[in-house]
Amino acid sequence: MILCHYTREESSKKIITTRTLWATCLTEQSDKMELRHGIVLVEDVAMKLLDREHNPFIQEVLSGLADYMRTRRSMLFITCFCGVDASPYHMEKYGPVYFRITRPCGGPPPLTLDGLGCDRWFSPVIYGEYDQRRAVKSFLEAASTLLLKHSSGSYERGITKWMASTPQRDLGQCLLTIVASFKRKKYRRDREWRLIFSPILSLSNSAPDLIDKRFSSLIENQPIRHVSSQREAEFPPRDGEFWPPAQDLKPYDDVVHQATPTRWAKVIAFVRGQ
Repeated sequence: MILCHYTREESSKKIITTRTLWATCLTEQSDKMELRHGIVLVEDVAMKLLDREHNPFIQEVLSGLADYMRTRRSMLFITCFCGVDASPYHMEKYGPVYFRITRPCGGPPPLTLDGLGCDRWFSPVIYGEYDQRRAVKSFLEAASTLLLKHSSGSYERGITKWMASTPQRDLGQCLLTIVASFKRKKYRRDREWRLIFSPILSLSNSAPDLIDKRFSSLIENQPIRHVSSQREAEFPPRDGEFWPPAQDLKPYDDVVHQATPTRWAKVIAFVRGQ
């Protein structure tokens, strides 16, 4: 599958020069309404499930998810792609330069961060509240069932709250990756995919603060809060190649510079749904 990252001329020069592709923080997105709406939607679904839940441990996890997500927004980073090549609609909206990247079969784009300590998620954007609500509800119902199945013990308020903090962190972070792929239905022509970077989940780790500290070392705050993704080197190396490879791999397969689409081209693209 060919993915395209559309951008302006000035930004394209930076990508070519630095050989990196930025993933910007959720809090730096131009339209913050999508993120706020997503967290409110999670809160609404979680409260409805909470009304039917009798297990104190599950109640504790569900009750604090939305608040945790609000404090966690600054630790998720996204970069956007679409599956439409040479689209007049995308060139006008996002820029006349686009970078082509071949997505491996069944996997994310071959982009990663320079260092350990991050998870990588790749997802199509979910357009419209109906599908968004269904995605959140399906996730929370499945997560609640698994927590109930794999948890045991007696209820003690202080201990229950402490025990709930780890699944609350992981579920909240997973929900943020879902919410990070929400857009209003009117943008469905974007046909967008999102690559999301976040700290690794802490379920099998006893030091979540250390995980966050390691991930924070990858974050740059100027000119905006972002992380720099690089080309993922192929492994194992082919015959005659050195390993590890040189650190100058381009984050894209090729770059295309197009003229601004004409009015007639935009009309044709609209008819074709491009």
